Amino acid sequence: MVFGEGRSLSTLMIVGEGPGADEDAQGRPFVGRAGRLLDEVLSATDIDRDDVWVTNIVRCRPVAKRDNNLRNRAPRADEIKACGIWMDQEYRFVSPQLVLCLGVTPAQALISRQFKISEGRGKWHAGRNDVPTTATYHPAYIFRLGVDDRKSVESQMREDLQMVADRLGTIKHAA
Repeated sequence: MVFGEGRSLSTLMIVGEGPGADEDAQGRPFVGRAGRLLDEVLSATDIDRDDVWVTNIVRCRPVAKRDNNLRNRAPRADEIKACGIWMDQEYRFVSPQLVLCLGVTPAQALISRQFKISEGRGKWHAGRNDVPTTATYHPAYIFRLGVDDRKSVESQMREDLQMVADRLGTIKHAA
């Protein structure tokens, strides 16, 4: 099981889909290739990963077996429901003022079942417990794209994280 980590009572909670192979092996969220891209984008927007809570909508690596290899897959509704108790506890423990969903799966769990990244990214929504929540592309998704699409989608992800950074700055300034 891979639990969330970071600053308790954090202003920002970042929620991904589920642990990948590297996360499963190390027992920490976002430590593989996607985590390195996330760290890079966070740093570029002056968001310190040590100041946020990073977690996933499910705690165990969802896999599919293909050609005798285990491959990551999106979590199923029953897995998300089974891990709901952990997400509820993290919301209580962290008390985030903002939530960033990485990928459509956590966005559909925390914003709306009908959420589509193409339509809802770059906007704030009332999420779980009415916490302002937004979503962007999952960093792992970017690596599955061709070069031209990758540049465009990564640019959009960077814009979305800048929007989050701007809102964080407003919250910190008001405090």
